Amino acid sequence: MATKFRSQLSVPSHPDSASLATAYVRELAILARLPDEQAAHLVLAATECFGGIVGGSEAPGAQEPLDLIAILTPKALTLEI
Repeated sequence: MATKFRSQLSVPSHPDSASLATAYVRELAILARLPDEQAAHLVLAATECFGGIVGGSEAPGAQEPLDLIAILTPKALTLEI
């Protein structure tokens, strides 16, 4: 793997986008070679965070995209929502 792998996913700020966000995080966990339990916790945390953002009272407008940014290094996976 390269020293640093960076990717970004932009999805509509709508609850229907949760499945895309979940799949993205799941694939990142595979790339990072996280143990199954850690991967499951990361996917759950990201899914809950995404749901809280789009379902909250101060949710971004449906026209405003929500960006998920990942940085993967040999030692860490960083996910920003």
